[in-house]
Amino acid sequence: MISGLLTLILIAAAGTTEAAAPDDLDRLVATLAPAGEPAELHFRERRESPLLSEPLVVTGRLWRNPQGQLVRRTTEPQEATYTLTAGMIIIERPGQSPRNYSLGHVPELAVLYHGLSALLAGNADALRERFEHELTRDETGWRLSLQPRDAALADKVESLTLSGSDDRLERFELTLADGGIIETELSRRP
Repeated sequence: MISGLLTLILIAAAGTTEAAAPDDLDRLVATLAPAGEPAELHFRERRESPLLSEPLVVTGRLWRNPQGQLVRRTTEPQEATYTLTAGMIIIERPGQSPRNYSLGHVPELAVLYHGLSALLAGNADALRERFEHELTRDETGWRLSLQPRDAALADKVESLTLSGSDDRLERFELTLADGGIIETELSRRP
């Protein structure tokens, strides 16, 4: 459903592939937390699932609002605004009343919310509390893989993997336990 988000900045890529030292997560998260004005990113998402006859492609914009909520506005294939809060998602579509759902009903959104919120808040301890993690770097960039510690979430979501190069988050991928994959490409321009 959702899988994208905002300005995330990373430490410079190292020259060899290796697991990062524990303090690298602290440095990474500190640099990912946005300073100053909120930024907006454009995304192109591709969702594959055994339940879909062909991949679903969704485009739109992502940002974090002043209340710290994650907001995703889709433009294709249909217009909608999704606002993620600590325990719920609010879905607004043109001509319809807003709908509220518990994040407990959409585990991939719960993982996305908890992972990205901790990153954007600069809270490495929250990441460690909610996720097993592995941070690696090589000559092409960096990769942060997060696996939910919560058994109910882990039954539905295998991992959230964020990757990029230099100071940019360029993509992330949610791997679902049912074989579904949600890949999101991010850019500053449409």
